[in-house]
Amino acid sequence: MIAEVFAPGGRGEHTQWPGPGGPEDPAVRVLAARDGARFTEELLLHEDVSHVVQYRILQSPLPITNYVSSLKVQSTYEGSQVIWSSTFQVDAGAREEDIKKAIAGVYRAGLDHLGAVIR
Repeated sequence: MIAEVFAPGGRGEHTQWPGPGGPEDPAVRVLAARDGARFTEELLLHEDVSHVVQYRILQSPLPITNYVSSLKVQSTYEGSQVIWSSTFQVDAGAREEDIKKAIAGVYRAGLDHLGAVIR
């Protein structure tokens, strides 16, 4: 279900299709945040069996480079747990604390949206 947002017609209500890769590259999407920020992302990995999705940011307004993120859904006694993590480098002149806070906000909004979609 998480990977559906990378497919044309997926559930990402703020996702624009086709992305810069056009129909020839369906693994690229442009995500528009509520504040108007735009993120161009590329799907790197989608594994149905292990419930893992990995993507990288190609372009964003954040002062970061080499951003790669993974989402994993695993079963728990109470249902499911989503683990969302990333690695990245903060550009010179930017405060790492501020960038981590901004990314945590994106994660929170994404997880809240996911929760609303699956309920």
